[in-house]
Amino acid sequence: MACPGLEVLAKMAEGKLPAAERERVLEHLADCDACRQAAVVLAGTDRTTTRHISRPTNGFPWAAAVTIAASLVVGILAWRTFGGAPPEPRTPREKPAEEGVAGTREIPKTDPKPLPDPVRPEPPKPEPPKPEPPPPQPDPPGPVGPKDPPPPQPEAPQPEPLKPEPTKPEPDPVKPAPGRPRRPDPAVLASVRLLDVNGDVTASKQRIASGASVHDTITTSTGAAFRVNGDLVAMKKGTVAILGRENDATCLFVEAGEAYVESSGARWRFADEPLALTGAVIVTPTAVALASELEPKDAARRLAPFNALRPRQRTWLLEDYASKPAGFETGEAEGPVVAAWISLDRPAPWSRNLTVRLRVRTNAPAVQVGMRLEKRDTADPWTSIVSVRKGAWTALTVTGKQFNAGPTGAKEPAAGEGIVELGFSIDPALVGGKDAPLLEIDDVSLIEAEIQGERR
Repeated sequence: MACPGLEVLAKMAEGKLPAAERERVLEHLADCDACRQAAVVLAGTDRTTTRHISRPTNGFPWAAAVTIAASLVVGILAWRTFGGAPPEPRTPREKPAEEGVAGTREIPKTDPKPLPDPVRPEPPKPEPPKPEPPPPQPDPPGPVGPKDPPPPQPEAPQPEPLKPEPTKPEPDPVKPAPGRPRRPDPAVLASVRLLDVNGDVTASKQRIASGASVHDTITTSTGAAFRVNGDLVAMKKGTVAILGRENDATCLFVEAGEAYVESSGARWRFADEPLALTGAVIVTPTAVALASELEPKDAARRLAPFNALRPRQRTWLLEDYASKPAGFETGEAEGPVVAAWISLDRPAPWSRNLTVRLRVRTNAPAVQVGMRLEKRDTADPWTSIVSVRKGAWTALTVTGKQFNAGPTGAKEPAAGEGIVELGFSIDPALVGGKDAPLLEIDDVSLIEAEIQGERR
């Protein structure tokens, strides 16, 4: 039988083909792979078309009919599996008939193709990017002219400055009371030397002896007086004061009590500014009063306690040579003599009340003590010759009455004529032998004895 057309196969699949024609088609499908595949495609359902064949008289086997039905089922399943693509047609091959069964043929089996991967749903395609809007085109340039200034932009708010942490206010420096001068620290003052100490004066709980140097707070446990560079200082009992030297001025700042100062032109500082003092002043913690400006009755009452404390002598010179390595001064040759000279800080007025004291060591039998006067030739001193013990330290005291013209024939100084130097000399010709002349001096002082109640 020739291969039926698709319309015949379609009618058979729909069950509309007459029985006689259907039998012929089924017999053809048993031998034709192409038509069998087409029939499977057109079937499209789970129903299988089977052929009911009665055993013919020529002995056609039932097994062949069963095989054909199975083939149709396999074809339908393959259609579902491969998505309806018809397999390539193959030439049917005949198998030898099974033994014992004459004239039996089987439908050849086709090699199954590998199953494709299961169909996976495609991932959703990303949406194409939306086109960005074109940038705005600048306005066409207008006529050239002055441009309007841009509107002022609001200023950004400035952060608030950090507030400093509250600090404890420092205490104000100590201010002096009204009328009270500012007091310096005694440690920054230079030392001054106290001479002719009369009464108890203490500094740092130590009693001050005559000739001591201090820059400290001093206290008088009793009324006391002393001299500084020839000037008189007297302090009532219980007076406390800072004493020292600053530049060229002697400082006396009274903290408590009352003090009296008498000078002949030296610079003193009692308050904020120094002054050249000629005369006497009374100093308290808050005031400085000139004695000459006091009322007569008031002056007598206020000055009497200080006059009672006045030392009975005045030391114009005191030299102990403590700064010298040897602790004394050595004379040097000056022309025909060997001499040593000492300058006074201020001229001392000549008086028969003057006394020169010293220690001397020499290998000469005598020492000449002389004074150089302010208005005289230095080669014409007013002198005195004193005998000494050779080779040993000897303490000498020479009074004003012992001074005379000496070998120079000098005239006696007028009262009050200023003495500026003291000199000590020996004559080498009196040494004798082969020894070199020797002159050493120490602890030299020039002292004036005061008449009781006298004030200078």
